[in-house]
Amino acid sequence: MTRSAVEGGEGEDGEEKGEGGEDGAKEEEEEASAGAKVGSMKAGDYTVHILVQNARQLVADGDDTCDPVVEFNINNAEGASMAAGKTKKKSDVSRSATVKINEHIFLELKDLTTQEAQNYIMKMTVKHQGFFMSDLIG
Repeated sequence: MTRSAVEGGEGEDGEEKGEGGEDGAKEEEEEASAGAKVGSMKAGDYTVHILVQNARQLVADGDDTCDPVVEFNINNAEGASMAAGKTKKKSDVSRSATVKINEHIFLELKDLTTQEAQNYIMKMTVKHQGFFMSDLIG
């Protein structure tokens, strides 16, 4: 293919080629409809898989170390909890350490409507797990 054919000029066979043309418009239309199919969610059951690998720069107020726990909550648009999960507590992590967590969290969502599947909200929090209560880190 010649440079002029790429730019929409004259092709190899001497015919003038327009930009896009009939074939180009048809291809763009097919791509747009394929994107809509991929992006829509159907009603039904879903499993959300989360891999928590590492955490770093964990700072609890007033402490040099913390016992971090990562919590996940999935809520619907009204704020009602639909699923929750958390990692195991890591003990005595210093401020400068990188913690290897390497945990898989699976959250089951059952009987979602199309609206719920498209509008759910996932919240992730990191807490310093104390004996009686937890402090929010981030």
